[in-house]
Amino acid sequence: MPISGRLAPNLAIYNAVANNTGAMPVILRYKGYKFFFFANEGNPREPLHVHVRKDDAIAKFWMEPTVSLAESHSMGSAELKELLEVVAKNKDLIKRSWNEFFGG
Repeated sequence: MPISGRLAPNLAIYNAVANNTGAMPVILRYKGYKFFFFANEGNPREPLHVHVRKDDAIAKFWMEPTVSLAESHSMGSAELKELLEVVAKNKDLIKRSWNEFFGG
């Protein structure tokens, strides 16, 4: 489903690849949020991180050296705080999934 209007760069990229099977390995789901990474995370690849999406809202969290918010669009502070906690609690799963997928 395309989103009209001006998109933030990462949201535009997400929408461009959302229909490709396997383009976004989903690591976990929580309250309607998908935690995922893109199959192509740049060249050279960006450091370990995870994207979180629900409807038109999206966020990106760095995993190292500590879990922290990289950027977000259309999410409130309470929502981001809860997602940060979910990401931190699932850091090992996210890191393992990243390494298995990218061969790191």
